[in-house]
Amino acid sequence: VAANPDDARARYDLALASYNLGDTDAAVADRAVRELEGTAASGGAAASAAVDALLALCAVPERRDAAVASLGRLPADAVTDVARGLKHSDPAVRRRTVDVLTRFRRPEATRHLATAFSDTDSAVRETAAVAVLRLGTSTFDEVVRSLAERDPSKAVRRAAASVLASRRSAP
Repeated sequence: VAANPDDARARYDLALASYNLGDTDAAVADRAVRELEGTAASGGAAASAAVDALLALCAVPERRDAAVASLGRLPADAVTDVARGLKHSDPAVRRRTVDVLTRFRRPEATRHLATAFSDTDSAVRETAAVAVLRLGTSTFDEVVRSLAERDPSKAVRRAAASVLASRRSAP
């Protein structure tokens, strides 16, 4: 486990270098992702940097699934660090962050989802609507209702309407 942020950064650089150089040895990148997970879970000084590295890897198609799985296994005290992914410049990272926050199934993680409903990317808003359905929470019903009625994206309106319909048909 890393003792300082520089160690986490070195592991992150290793994972990205593997991707950028076209390294076909997936085992190298997979090990780097596992190391980042361990560092992020440690809660030490490097944990925040390791979470940021895992979030960045959500933008790398070959590492995305492993990064999401690692983020989803982090302890609950990592929620605030993970939620920073909702501000990432890449919409793919923001969508994956919504998925990860949903996996935590904790009130503080659910509260962070609120920002995703106003994301500039329609796929992020759609992912947030579907996340509400998976969580089974009614916390965002008014927001979801608004998305179903007024969102500029047909896909978002459809997803939000599905959430509302599921609520009505639930026992």
